[in-house]
Amino acid sequence: MVILTDIYAPPPEEPVAGINSANLAERIRYHQHGKPVYHIGDQREVAPFLAQWLSQEDLVLVMGGRADLARGPSVTPGGVSC
Repeated sequence: MVILTDIYAPPPEEPVAGINSANLAERIRYHQHGKPVYHIGDQREVAPFLAQWLSQEDLVLVMGGRADLARGPSVTPGGVSC
């Protein structure tokens, strides 16, 4: 499963036309041949979404350039804690 959130660009960085997470998710989906790829724009919605799918054996890998990703919510099959 791949989940992409919106690309974050702090000022003064300007968005680049056509470069966004929704387009990237669509291109990954095309090459994954049916494997799940989701675009969830708001990072705060990812943990509750994942909590529905996780089992004890799952591994969640978070990648990003923002410092606050390192201290994100704890997601377990039993729920989400911040």
